[in-house]
Amino acid sequence: MIPEGTHANRGTHRGNKTQRARGTCFFSERWTVFTEPAKGYPIGCPMTNSGDRDIDDGRQAKRDHETGLRTVDQRMVVRARHHFLSTGDAIGDIPNPLLQSWRRSASHAVSTDGPTEIDILSRAALRTLIESSEALVQASWGEVETLRQDMRAWQGIVALTDPEGRILMRVGNDSFASDADRLALAPGVNWSERLMGTNAIGTALEEGRALTVHGAEHFIDPNAVLSCTAIPILDPHGVILGALDLSTPEAVSHDHLLALLSRAVTQIERNLFQRTCGQWERMSLHSNPYLLGSPQEGLLAFDGDKLVGASKNAIALLDMPWSAVDGLRFGDLFSVQQGSVIRQAAADECIVQTVRGHTLFARMEAPTQRSNRSPQRKKELPDLRATVVPRSPRHPHEILDDLGSEPTVGHIIRRKVRIGNLIHGAEEKDKSGEAVLIVAEGELRCFTSFEGKEMTLFTLSMGDVMILRDHIQVEVQKEGEIYILRHSYFEAALRISGEFAVAVMPVIEHLLRKSIEMIGDMAFHSVKYRLVRLVIDMAETLGHETARGMMIEMRSGGEELATRVGASRQTVSTALAGLTRDGYIQRIGAHSLLVPDLKRLKADMNNWP
Repeated sequence: MIPEGTHANRGTHRGNKTQRARGTCFFSERWTVFTEPAKGYPIGCPMTNSGDRDIDDGRQAKRDHETGLRTVDQRMVVRARHHFLSTGDAIGDIPNPLLQSWRRSASHAVSTDGPTEIDILSRAALRTLIESSEALVQASWGEVETLRQDMRAWQGIVALTDPEGRILMRVGNDSFASDADRLALAPGVNWSERLMGTNAIGTALEEGRALTVHGAEHFIDPNAVLSCTAIPILDPHGVILGALDLSTPEAVSHDHLLALLSRAVTQIERNLFQRTCGQWERMSLHSNPYLLGSPQEGLLAFDGDKLVGASKNAIALLDMPWSAVDGLRFGDLFSVQQGSVIRQAAADECIVQTVRGHTLFARMEAPTQRSNRSPQRKKELPDLRATVVPRSPRHPHEILDDLGSEPTVGHIIRRKVRIGNLIHGAEEKDKSGEAVLIVAEGELRCFTSFEGKEMTLFTLSMGDVMILRDHIQVEVQKEGEIYILRHSYFEAALRISGEFAVAVMPVIEHLLRKSIEMIGDMAFHSVKYRLVRLVIDMAETLGHETARGMMIEMRSGGEELATRVGASRQTVSTALAGLTRDGYIQRIGAHSLLVPDLKRLKADMNNWP
């Protein structure tokens, strides 16, 4: 076991009603298969009895030489564990966290053969649990997908759990996933230490820190085929919301995987911070000004002068305990006036001095403001279309409303979505690995992510159609209603309805044209050119005329521009400053742009590469 990181607060969490699969012995020598009725996936044990853990020295040495991956002396661990189970005492160089975990497992009466019954949720109960963990799932989805891509070179899976250790979602290598199913490393199963003994998920949650459990270090015999690394995920108060886990075959070293997992958890916690603390003033800080805006920066949130949220990096930079959140004020942390920092750091980074004499660079961000669109206008639009253009072609979703009762198409459901929801369509994907999203109402952002960075691909609105694939993520930006169809259902609708096919073609053509334009821009044009093109597009589609020029309202300021242009926030900020200096645009607060002369901007755009 390799512990790493700092301890976190252990937050309270609700218990969940479980459905248990029963049998003789889950991890027995003869495979015992349990089928959870609603889910329908088999769970069993591919292992023989615990005697198989005594590894033949010759065969093991040969495997060590061939893989070059092993970093833990498994033979020593096996001997130490057998001695512990026989006497209750430790021998050899066994890390204390591992020994304490074995002792806790023994005190919970965990059998080394495995539990005789598995704590697994029904499909309906799992869906309810995921909905109750919506903030965590939404903040984690992009990083889970990035890890899945990173893990292609190795067999393994990525799992996200709730605070109890119950697996919410799992992605990864298909061949290893079947092995994981047999070991009950599957959605809906509780991997807490009290039920599964020493394991990365349960022990990391119990210890409140990152750790790796290699092979024979697991308390349950059959789990010795695994090597697993897990890191708790903290909210801005330091409370554990869940854990992120990487599990692979035992022979795979986790030294490099720990770094990947740590990066992912850092970004998840940043996402949670932004979602949770957006209504307050936020402060970014670091000892290196070039790391502001990076995953290494520390984050603080203030309600007035009261500290109401923090990130792990900020806790480390300021050398303070998690209890400082909701307990300290701005003046308890810094030797400068909060007002002067807000004035300076809102425009650019400034230098701040801590009460302990440390010098840091800081940047302030104002509370996020969400524009409220009149609900009356939303209701009037359908009536206006019906009155002014009653014979115009119908949108794809309007035709689907009629096809919903067509038996040859399949089961079609129109569902409501809320701001911040992530749409992935996992349940609707068939053998093609694809599902089809059709927007009936609202606005959605399609984006891709890599190493914590996001790039917006498209913005979808009423009538748009999009193929959902694993590497593309969709976030709801304005609440509405959508259809998600299995690819086979979509093809059936195209076959039986010529009107539907005709309605879909121009939409797909439009997205294809946008894709080609984006590829061309990324390949041949500078960030400045792409930024100007985006500003023009936003002015023409979202802007409104004022006496001073065309006003553009944005949701998240520079971050929105950076993700849509496909560049870092710092690079976009530099280009934006140049356009402001030359009089092409004006910044109005943190979330608005003014274009004084749109014609001039269009005319001069082609002068830039």
